[in-house]
Amino acid sequence: MLNKEACGKGYCWKNLEEDLKNFDYTYEMSDDFGVWAGGNKKEKEIRAEIIKARKVDRVKTNNLIKKYKQKYGAQF
Repeated sequence: MLNKEACGKGYCWKNLEEDLKNFDYTYEMSDDFGVWAGGNKKEKEIRAEIIKARKVDRVKTNNLIKKYKQKYGAQF
């Protein structure tokens, strides 16, 4: 996640977009428990961030999710 201070005032959309862009959407298929556990933790963090972002701008948040869903099949 990017440094929140770099975003200035208000919600930092760059952080959410970077998280969605860099997330390992295949973590659930890993045989390595560490990869699975890390992916599961990161997914929970992203979901919490999505809740915050939707309170600021639901349409913009949903558009970001849609962008990465089309690319990666995101489950958010």
